[in-house]
Amino acid sequence: MMNKHWITLSALLLIVTACDSTTTSASAHTGLKAEPAAAASSGAAKNVVLIDISGHWGETSIQKAVKKGYVDGYEDATFRAEKEVSRAEFIKMVLTAMGPDTAAAAKPAADVKQAGTEKELTVSAGEPANWYDSYVQKAQEIGIQRKEDFKEGDMNTSMTRLEMARIAVRATDPTLQKPEVRIDDRSVMYNATKKGLIQGLDAGDLAPDNTTTRAQSVTIIERILTVNSGGTLEVDKYALGNAELALKKTNIFTVMPEFFGGQIFFPWNMDNLTIETSDGLYKGVVTRVVAVDLEDPNDPNRGILGDLNELVWRASGRDYYNVADYPESYLFVVESHTEFNNDESETFYRKSTKGLDFSLYGILSPDGNSFRKGILNSFASVHHTNDRQSSIGAVILPKHGLQTDGGITLRLRVTSHPSAGANFKDVFRVITPAVIE
Repeated sequence: MMNKHWITLSALLLIVTACDSTTTSASAHTGLKAEPAAAASSGAAKNVVLIDISGHWGETSIQKAVKKGYVDGYEDATFRAEKEVSRAEFIKMVLTAMGPDTAAAAKPAADVKQAGTEKELTVSAGEPANWYDSYVQKAQEIGIQRKEDFKEGDMNTSMTRLEMARIAVRATDPTLQKPEVRIDDRSVMYNATKKGLIQGLDAGDLAPDNTTTRAQSVTIIERILTVNSGGTLEVDKYALGNAELALKKTNIFTVMPEFFGGQIFFPWNMDNLTIETSDGLYKGVVTRVVAVDLEDPNDPNRGILGDLNELVWRASGRDYYNVADYPESYLFVVESHTEFNNDESETFYRKSTKGLDFSLYGILSPDGNSFRKGILNSFASVHHTNDRQSSIGAVILPKHGLQTDGGITLRLRVTSHPSAGANFKDVFRVITPAVIE
């Protein structure tokens, strides 16, 4: 027997880089005509006036989709842009939009009946065929949908944004269409946002479990067609940052590309975000590493440390400067916590330790005198104004003019008595220019 080998596209690989029964037609639910594939293939312009899309955010995409013929309005000249779309409806629209070869091969029983026959078509087992069965079968044959994709509900269930994104990334990537290739949910959203197939909602919110509307569906399909024709799409940097955080527990590669977008000396390793000491007494875990662009007033993580006006950076023992006065900078925040501390006598590890400490190795401090006078020419620790001695797990870095030794390494370590030995891990190292501009 031939053994099957499943290939899962995980974070590491990806970094390198609802309808009725058989007697009801698809058009009754989707606004699709009986022969949409023929309309799409004929290239004939369709002069359809829809009375409810003027000023809608998806108006342009809706007009394109109707003109191409893979979706239509309703008999009352409405489009109903905010109406939810089922899994079956979305799959039909995608196949029809992708061209006559896929659509014609998936001509459903309902369409044949609407074209003139009153005979109910049945599948080979003798049960009535759903109007969408042949579309689903075709989608599975070409690899844009898998039987296991929908763990709950059925083909009549409303499509979620995650489910839509999964079909979209497969429809634009032949590798993902191969039956042996698997892609997890977080990688789906990351790749969909990275390509521009999916835009975020408010503040880049991915909302993977939200249902999909007709307007959103045709917008995504238009983006699929753009990518497949060799075009590029605008990327929502907030959505991409959120997707990166969900996938890699960091957004630094999206938010700080001039720092971390270069050649990777050794890649980001999420396993190294946890340190358990060799004596078994202490364990610390980093939950997220978050970059904040202080020059962007809409950065979704701008309030991660609270009010910027209540933050200062430390230049020396007595010299502190207001973070809010340095907009051309980044905050680099490491959120961590103590998983356990079994050193009851606090011989090595203090109970007051809240998490792991960190350093950015490779960043130089070229002019200490200027630094102490408030010239941010290196990285500096950030503190709350009412507690300037306590660490809050964050540093500030200037966007321009930072000097390095040719690379930057993120190193995590356990705060401990020297006799406990060195307990640290390097998460990754990236090659950088000598001066980051």
